[in-house]
Amino acid sequence: MLEETGGPVNFTKLLTLFGDRLNGTDAEDILMHAFKTFDADAKGSLNRN
Repeated sequence: MLEETGGPVNFTKLLTLFGDRLNGTDAEDILMHAFKTFDADAKGSLNRN
């Protein structure tokens, strides 16, 4: 999570990071959920068709 900040973390930035995670709007979480939705057999890959 700290790698996402791109620099020093102040209180406002910390609150924003935690808020995104708690609200489910974290970009990584959204992408993982979308991937898991299309990875029906849970093999870690997607069919190009």
